[in-house]
Amino acid sequence: MRIGIDLQCLPTDQARELTGISNYAYLLSIHLLKLGAPHKFIFFLPKGSPFRNELISGGGEIIELPAKKIPFYSTHVLYSRIMSGAKLDMLHGPANTLPLFYPFQTPLRWITGAPSPRQERVIKRTTQSVITLHDLVIYKHPKWFPGGQWFSKKIVVPRSIREADKIIVPSKATAEDLMELFHVPSFKVSAIPHGVEERFFRKSVIPANAGIQMDPRVKPEDDKEKYILFVGTVEPRKNLARLVQAYASLPQDILDRYDLVIAGQTGWKYEEIENAKLKMQNDNSKLKNKIKVIGYVSENELPTLLQNASLFVFPSLYEGFGLPVLEAMAAGVPVITSNTSSMPEVVADAGLLVNPYSVAEITNAIVKIIRDSVFASRITRAGTRRAGEFSWDKTARTTLEIYDQ
Repeated sequence: MRIGIDLQCLPTDQARELTGISNYAYLLSIHLLKLGAPHKFIFFLPKGSPFRNELISGGGEIIELPAKKIPFYSTHVLYSRIMSGAKLDMLHGPANTLPLFYPFQTPLRWITGAPSPRQERVIKRTTQSVITLHDLVIYKHPKWFPGGQWFSKKIVVPRSIREADKIIVPSKATAEDLMELFHVPSFKVSAIPHGVEERFFRKSVIPANAGIQMDPRVKPEDDKEKYILFVGTVEPRKNLARLVQAYASLPQDILDRYDLVIAGQTGWKYEEIENAKLKMQNDNSKLKNKIKVIGYVSENELPTLLQNASLFVFPSLYEGFGLPVLEAMAAGVPVITSNTSSMPEVVADAGLLVNPYSVAEITNAIVKIIRDSVFASRITRAGTRRAGEFSWDKTARTTLEIYDQ
């Protein structure tokens, strides 16, 4: 089969800053190539993508997508035409959607169902399509998102769900949301968990000449400062204001010994976390410089940042999967996370689950792990074992089974 994978979600800058969906799309693509399946993989990449060479060297075929000079036209008309012209047997949209007019039709034909004045031939649908739908949080909690997403929410995503032959979701919780909200039959939905990269299991050793400027507090040899860590996009649904409140409520001896480090790309309303931090510091001068918002962490730095944390707290209000939790468990760090959406499914009995709306529960969980070393060691070992059940090889193999059905 000729299998196309739409990678327009990948970044074009040389910094290669992969987050969330783009990280999934990239790692799935690389591991599909490693399987050596008797299929030809065609990757549709933004022109100038820094990921081009490694996909080619893995045996993939690259079709470059022109820059989006007119975003709607490029994404839905031009890209539909390009992808249809590749004569695919299957197209996988790993970022929630398919181009609106794929397989290519003129917009007039698509809207009216009637031939265009030029009687353009509509490509007969002989290809199948798959999408990966990462979560449905915008439908369940629209207040957590900025405006201006009406077209995607009301048109593009629902049509992609309707037109896709198969829909991959990362968890059973997301599958249930999909079937409830869109009445999708269960035979069309497959829950395929994400994987965790091997590098998170290995203790990171950063050579002096590696050229990586690690923050002093995360260097392996620095035993003086300890930190409680969060990694993820800084946005309202990550529940960071309550995390800051929970941290500020810790006993003073713990505050004296542990910083709170918040790492991740800034998202919508990221100012809320800054405001919460400033308020806590104004209320308690001893918190000054103890809450550190350090921004995006590179893929080279992330394993070390995780492995040297004392504990990992991820009190998100809703996740389609929650990959940072899995990566923290792989890194050998005790995990506190929410008892909502997909998190109990990912963590199982290998972490401490809390009500994310309760500041007191988050505080008490942090105290328990810091005070009770036996309990912390037990869930750390359980977490590493649990993380070992997930791999990108397994994710790719199960995805390939969907293609082959």
